[in-house]
Amino acid sequence: LAQIATNNNDLEEAAEFLNQSIDLDPTSRNSYANLFMLFHRANDRQRAIQALERYLEKFPADTEIATQLETYRGGGEFDLGKTFGAQP
Repeated sequence: LAQIATNNNDLEEAAEFLNQSIDLDPTSRNSYANLFMLFHRANDRQRAIQALERYLEKFPADTEIATQLETYRGGGEFDLGKTFGAQP
């Protein structure tokens, strides 16, 4: 459903579906990754950062995400291949 909303350029609905997915299964790393990518592609860095912060609350041992987040916060690029294994 999130993909359909994204295809329809409905960022808020897509984000809502992804947040619901995270609420239902907080261990689903893919849902956090998709939420980050949704906001990143929409050039909404603040909400992308919030998605990563939420991810790190659940997975604090993921040091690669933490490192990439600091780079992203500083205005750098986030390496999706190193972290979530995804392509931008």
